Amino acid sequence: MVNKQRGRPRGGSDARENIIQAAKELFAEFGYKGTTLRRIAAEAGIDHSLVNYYFGTKENLFSEAVLGGFSPSAIFKAVKAVPGISLATLPRILSRTFVAFCETSNFQNNVIPTLKFALEDDEARQLVTGYMEREIFEEAEKLYFELRSRSSRPMGASAHEAVIGVSTVLLGALVSRYILRTDPHATMSSHEFRSVTERLLKGALS
Repeated sequence: MVNKQRGRPRGGSDARENIIQAAKELFAEFGYKGTTLRRIAAEAGIDHSLVNYYFGTKENLFSEAVLGGFSPSAIFKAVKAVPGISLATLPRILSRTFVAFCETSNFQNNVIPTLKFALEDDEARQLVTGYMEREIFEEAEKLYFELRSRSSRPMGASAHEAVIGVSTVLLGALVSRYILRTDPHATMSSHEFRSVTERLLKGALS
């Protein structure tokens, strides 16, 4: 969450654009893990507090600068916020949220071209996969452990297996329908594809 409690720090009117440009260059050069907000602020020639003001976290800035606003963690956080969410309802809610997010025009027009490029370019692939690993694996793990702590039913899969299963289903769905556009995945209605994704998620968690 962006921190605006103390008001906007001093900076030029083009500070936000300078931050995004610096972020693009540094993420490309040093990768996701090797880039810090302080380094981006120094490259942009602005105070570190201004980066926090506009973006709050490195995840938010990467999402904005490189992936056109795409943030897998936002999907998991939206799922977590659903009242009454449990391991039993997780496949239905996660599949619904994931497919709805991927069907938006912003995702189609801004994110997919970047992901396609990442498949063709080694440096871009390393950058994007590093971010996706953190966003999907870590957020899935946090959500799974929280829901598991509330559940009294015996778990079929270990936590490690469950997280790998969920991430495999989501990444497979992302690539098959939205990037490679393979049939029948790409020609299904969103409702049909959501139902298939839900069944696969149930299997991953069983």
